[in-house]
Amino acid sequence: MVGVAAGVRRTAWWRGRIRTARDAVFDYPGSLLTCLLGGYLIARIAVLRSSTLKVWPDAFSYAYRDSPLWDRGPLVSFTGHAPRLWGVPLLYALFHNDWRRVEAQWAISTVAWALLACALWTCLRGTAAKAVASGAVLSFALLTLVTEWDFTIMSESLSISLGVVVVACFLLWLRTGARIALVALTAAAFYWTFVRAELRLFVVVLGAVLVFLAWRRRDLRRWAVGAAAALAVAVGWCTAIMPNVLGTFSGYTATHLSANSDVLMFRLGNTWGINITIYGDPRLQHVYEDELGMPKCPAAAEYARTRPKDFFGLLDRFNSCPELHAWADRNGDAPVSFALAAPDQAARVVWNVAPRAFGGIDNYGLYGDAKRFFPKRIDRLMFHPSRKGLAALFGSLLLALVAAWATGAFRRRRLLTVTAVVLTITALVSEVAGVLYLDIEASRYAVQENFAIRIALLMLAVAALDAFVERRHERRAQRSAPPEPAVTEPEVAVPTPRHPADPSSLPELAGAGTSGGAQGAS
Repeated sequence: MVGVAAGVRRTAWWRGRIRTARDAVFDYPGSLLTCLLGGYLIARIAVLRSSTLKVWPDAFSYAYRDSPLWDRGPLVSFTGHAPRLWGVPLLYALFHNDWRRVEAQWAISTVAWALLACALWTCLRGTAAKAVASGAVLSFALLTLVTEWDFTIMSESLSISLGVVVVACFLLWLRTGARIALVALTAAAFYWTFVRAELRLFVVVLGAVLVFLAWRRRDLRRWAVGAAAALAVAVGWCTAIMPNVLGTFSGYTATHLSANSDVLMFRLGNTWGINITIYGDPRLQHVYEDELGMPKCPAAAEYARTRPKDFFGLLDRFNSCPELHAWADRNGDAPVSFALAAPDQAARVVWNVAPRAFGGIDNYGLYGDAKRFFPKRIDRLMFHPSRKGLAALFGSLLLALVAAWATGAFRRRRLLTVTAVVLTITALVSEVAGVLYLDIEASRYAVQENFAIRIALLMLAVAALDAFVERRHERRAQRSAPPEPAVTEPEVAVPTPRHPADPSSLPELAGAGTSGGAQGAS
């Protein structure tokens, strides 16, 4: 009998869960989200069926080409003996051709943006704000400068998708308290660390947030500490194997240099039209040679000044200076040192590159051959690589911050607003460091920061909208409420004596006197 009763309870529990899920999907306002997700999925499938793959030269460092000319060694190594971190090559190794790889990262991207739409829907209260937030996210995921990354063999698609999953799971975890959301957050962030090395900054900030939550909230402490420890392992692991990755990368470049030396070679001359040209600017040459300790190489300096466009000629002079070569292997990527030594030059570089970095398009155009879903003017409205586009983006971000403050969203929707602010600050710091590291292909190397700023802008805007609508409803409810009846205490009659000397005016005293007189007469 006990077993039968337990089985009945389990069946009733599952039926209740199914009924609740059905109501959430098909009843208003949940049916609105269901329609948005259905339309989004149809649109994404249409983009997949009408787009084509674009393969860039560095694809062979991510996926095997089935050619002895391009397959130069293992691409997946958990100890760093591969040209890239193992995150993207491991995904690509599961599939035998490029189109299957494209379909895989398209599927991950589709799920990631849908998950973020559901997370924002859960975090907001008003139907209007829910619909605006989810619809905006799903529409953003259909822009050409978002879908293009799914149709090329590089790391950007997975980097974007896992970052979106991390934000969505973080919001769901703190909004609902579901441990499965924290587990998914930790797994996505752990894998994300090994997609691109610069993503360690985002993971470190996420780990610090988890530690803060463990300190402030006792109910989250155990699980938050475990997640933070797992992310610390990921960052430490990635940092430990990066020297091996940078060294192995030399076998996959045209220069046959390590990644650090390769970066410095781009900066020595003006062969690629970048902003940092060491031998083309006496001020920069002084900073690198006299303040950062770069060894002098007169042959390379003279050649760069006389023939600035001859990259391989400059490479020969660079290789003839072993001290410069050794210094570049150790210090070729020194954005922090450069910024501290020459803050004016660092600011100039960031200022010049920012329109392309946040505009989504650089000199290479689109990296993937994705079919446009929206008209071109919509894409240009959202992504415009110009000073006006940059001013519009950060002006909108400032207005969203002011609106969130004015409507009380920082108090009413603290999860969304604080997450947006932390995400914005982290993205800006990462963007500046990335530009100072290498300022070519700005839209590619800054893509996760670019999208993070726009996601934060949306979160602030919808939080302000939701708080504004909520405050308006509260004021209307207060005005329409009937006035409460006044509560008055009943009056108590206090007898007033006619004369203080007349005892009959006080009943108690009069009665007492009569009683005493009767007793005396008796």
